[in-house]
Amino acid sequence: DKMRSRERAWAAVCLGLQQDTEAVKPLWERLSKNYKGKDQMNIPAGILCGLGLIGDASILPQLEAALKSGQIEGKEINDRIRAYVAYAIDKTANPESLDILMASLKSRSVGRVVKRSIAIAIGTCGAKASEDKQKEAVSSLQRFVNKSGGAPSGENFAIIAMSQIGTKKALDHLIKLCDGGKYGQRPYAALGLGTYVWYKQRAAERKEGEPMDPAIKGKIQ
Repeated sequence: DKMRSRERAWAAVCLGLQQDTEAVKPLWERLSKNYKGKDQMNIPAGILCGLGLIGDASILPQLEAALKSGQIEGKEINDRIRAYVAYAIDKTANPESLDILMASLKSRSVGRVVKRSIAIAIGTCGAKASEDKQKEAVSSLQRFVNKSGGAPSGENFAIIAMSQIGTKKALDHLIKLCDGGKYGQRPYAALGLGTYVWYKQRAAERKEGEPMDPAIKGKIQ
């Protein structure tokens, strides 16, 4: 506690990089302490980064509860810290988190900065989900892109998240946005498609995945 907040925050991140599950409990205990002032907020942010990097699914119920309620152990958290909660869920990349993520993305009580992190988490978790859940995830992201309430950066995060899931529906929507999307959406749709193509080609070259669907490839070209 006598160390400066920045050093303490980075210490938490470094514990995450070691991916030692023994650090989960003490990190969460530190997360429930009272932190005041802008500088001190670096500590819970670093702790949540560390928890995400460890990737231990045992902490997901607490993270999901914090995302839903905007509280940690009964204490209110601001939007910045709530966004880091979503980041931790994103890094854990468990498709079982999709329901709470999708509900939070459309909730009016969740701030825009939080929804940006949620959108990316839906893409990461959705990429590992079942086909039915992927359909739900893509629909959730599409709805947000169309009805974000004027949050262009959040829309762009959702567009990139669709490319992570990479279903035919998601890719068709990105192709449509490249031509007919809003001015700010078009470059992100193109970036998402480019990222999808790059990873798909590399996976095929390494024989770690299926080649790209010729029909989709033709549409992109």
